[in-house]
Amino acid sequence: MAGYTVLLPIAWATRPPDLQSGSSQGNEQCEPLRSPPSERALNVKNAALFGSLYYTSGVVWMCSLRLTSLGVNTSLYNTQIVFTLLLSVAFLHEQLDDTKLAGTALFIIGSWLLALDVTRDTLSTNSPLGIFLVLTGALLYGVYQVAYVKKIQPSVTTPDRILLWTGLMGTPFVLLSPILYIV
Repeated sequence: MAGYTVLLPIAWATRPPDLQSGSSQGNEQCEPLRSPPSERALNVKNAALFGSLYYTSGVVWMCSLRLTSLGVNTSLYNTQIVFTLLLSVAFLHEQLDDTKLAGTALFIIGSWLLALDVTRDTLSTNSPLGIFLVLTGALLYGVYQVAYVKKIQPSVTTPDRILLWTGLMGTPFVLLSPILYIV
């Protein structure tokens, strides 16, 4: 199934525009992609880049699971919210308002309390390398989210483009899975 999900959008993205015609039957929002070959190549390149970033953040986080307790790992990985907020302010010029600050503060307090409760009994199971990997995975995911909003989201607006993008994002997973299985 994963192979089909990836291969179908790749085949669709690389088809010549004249073969992508189809009857929209009055629904112009679902009209097939009609973009020049250079734009399709850019879509494939961007999807591979962003898919790799997304996939790398997940792999780094998975590597940290053996080095930290589950409670600490979960609370630290969810700091991606803080990283995303800070990166959004820096790169998307998003305005901080009271709601965002209050939500982030509640999140930090809740994560800290969860980590404090869990670490009481399992402090020796959390290695510094594991904590570093968790935070790196969270940071990479925050970078992925902000980069996606800045570079990709404005161009992925129709259902066919959303499906194409989603399928192409899985390409690194399909290509790298055998390598990670061996390791």
